[in-house]
Amino acid sequence: IRLISCVLTQHLSIFVRHDNFLYVYNGKIYGKILDPATVYPMIREICEHAATLLETFQCTARIVERIYAEIEQTAIAVDYPADIHNLIVFQNGILNLTTMQLEPFMTGRFITNMIMVDWVPGNDCPRFHELLQVYTQGDAVLKERLLEALGICLTNDIVKKIICFLGVSHSGKSFLVNFLMDMINPEAVHVLQPNDFERQFATSQIHEKCIIACMDMEAAPLNPRATATLKNISGHDRINFELKHANGGHTFVSRAHVILCSNYNIVPQKEDAAFEMRKLVVPFDHRLNEEAVSQEELIQTLESEKSAIVYLLIQAVLRLRARNYVFSGGTDYDHYVPMNGIGVPKEVCFQLFFEQCCQITGLETDYVFTRDLYQAYMAFCKEHLQNDFLCYNAFSKLASKQLSNLQHGRKYRVDHPEGNAESCYLGIQMITSFRATE
Repeated sequence: IRLISCVLTQHLSIFVRHDNFLYVYNGKIYGKILDPATVYPMIREICEHAATLLETFQCTARIVERIYAEIEQTAIAVDYPADIHNLIVFQNGILNLTTMQLEPFMTGRFITNMIMVDWVPGNDCPRFHELLQVYTQGDAVLKERLLEALGICLTNDIVKKIICFLGVSHSGKSFLVNFLMDMINPEAVHVLQPNDFERQFATSQIHEKCIIACMDMEAAPLNPRATATLKNISGHDRINFELKHANGGHTFVSRAHVILCSNYNIVPQKEDAAFEMRKLVVPFDHRLNEEAVSQEELIQTLESEKSAIVYLLIQAVLRLRARNYVFSGGTDYDHYVPMNGIGVPKEVCFQLFFEQCCQITGLETDYVFTRDLYQAYMAFCKEHLQNDFLCYNAFSKLASKQLSNLQHGRKYRVDHPEGNAESCYLGIQMITSFRATE
């Protein structure tokens, strides 16, 4: 019993200990043992082989349990490799980002996450490129930033960023995160809401995860516990946690990448400059139309391109590392605030409406009725999920100040010449699809 446990722990490193938890090697990566019964079949198989060599050795259920108990005592404590930031485990080997060569699987190299596809460099993914073209509306810098954000989550590299996918609903945020997590072994990802960190055992759920995703976040600001925990995770600080039905606490250093998805701006309840500096914002401003392909169809379509997509993302990471981890677009995108988000007052939405939907021409032949201007403003607000808009009187007062340089007149509508003349602004025209029909 001692010989077998010693071989499995100290010689072959099949079983190791990390953060006071026992792990077993599955031929490619290590997995945490949550229930000893899950590894009993493997120990039994080893015992049966040993029985052919040792005539007096018998393989029984009791022997298997005793070997496991011995393994718990003799397992050597290990930590991540010093060069883990350069290592990514694939189905067909371990990619070294320094040499860009595949290395063989080996015990003793403690890694708990892997990408569930083969590393196949050089292939193209035209359907994925088309998808990103739609999501980013042809913005090349934004596309590169999106590739960098997705790609870094596939690595074990530490960037100390909280990746924030912000923007309008039905714009591809959730699909991309789900697609990303689908390529990683399920044990290494976890989905939750940040304010769940208020619960006693919540932090235990993020132990040994490589991606922490918060999908469809609510409009409510982050409570202080959530803000602090997200900073600890992204800053790779030491985190304390407790397990249910267990005595004592545990500590660990998270290596997880954090992705937050929301239709609203993500802000703490209390102003926190450090949290704002951690945010890496990727805007999603384009809402897909109703004819857009469903997520299920997209996943099936992209299935054959997975290896090529991973190659594309890793290439983006290499370019990012060459720029000393300065993400494309710099900090310009980090100031982006969804117009439907928290912290966007009605007056700000009003200002954005005039900036994006109206053009001052100065020509008397160009005019917009005040009533049409207000209807266009309401349509603009609804388009950006901002339902708390100004009333007509408040809008008229602000519009008068905004357009104080323009002449205010009265005109008859072309389609209702018999009606009364209505107030309008001269020298202005609508420049978007929100323009009302005269």
